[in-house]
Amino acid sequence: GIFGNSIFSHIISRTASACDARMGGAMIPVMSNSGSGNQGICATNPVAVYALENENTEEELIRALMLSHLTAIYIKQSLGKLSALCGCVVASIGSSCGITYLMGGDYQRICNSVKNMVANLTGMICDGAKPSCSLKISSGVSTALLSSLLAMEGRCVTSAEGIVDDDVDRCIHNLTSIGADAMRTTDDMVLNIMIISNSLQKKSCISAKYSSKLDILHSICILFAPSTNESAQGASQGASITTKGGHNRRQALVIY
Repeated sequence: GIFGNSIFSHIISRTASACDARMGGAMIPVMSNSGSGNQGICATNPVAVYALENENTEEELIRALMLSHLTAIYIKQSLGKLSALCGCVVASIGSSCGITYLMGGDYQRICNSVKNMVANLTGMICDGAKPSCSLKISSGVSTALLSSLLAMEGRCVTSAEGIVDDDVDRCIHNLTSIGADAMRTTDDMVLNIMIISNSLQKKSCISAKYSSKLDILHSICILFAPSTNESAQGASQGASITTKGGHNRRQALVIY
């Protein structure tokens, strides 16, 4: 296959499937982060799967998970409870830090992985909790692993490029400023689009509902309609209606 039987594919599949199961209503408890189950999955599963596949010790796993979750919480406290910025961006930054630590990365390499993540995923919108969140989590997790690999090679996006800053704390501040302030209008637009979309869907359902009832009425009229001669004789006894075919049929009383 394209992905193969690799750590990369295992991390993506197990994290995305956990999110999909949760969004599908599976009665399975998950570890949350900053009040979000999906963010908890994104901050936990990639780190746990990598530690298992890489045969790290239990202590290393605990330290990596702690680093992942605390990083996500640190970013989230500046971002706010709700934002137009997708939460998987925040959580996957945490998991990238945890994975870099499990790879043997030091403080500088962990900071580099944060810079790579900010340069890559900033701006991903949140348009509500739904099954397709698993796709966004897949994007976040795959980017987290890529950022870790680049960081371990000593590669990271520099301060000469975009919103990335040499100081990792400033880099995080730039991310949260965009999510909390600059994307407020984005949040309004996403909400308006969703409201309009839901309104159109309801109208479509109502239209289909009454169209179906008219078809039933049409069938009943044809079923109980008299012959052409009978229709002429009984024209004075009952009102007539025009069917889709343009033929006059005796009106039938239908209550619905």
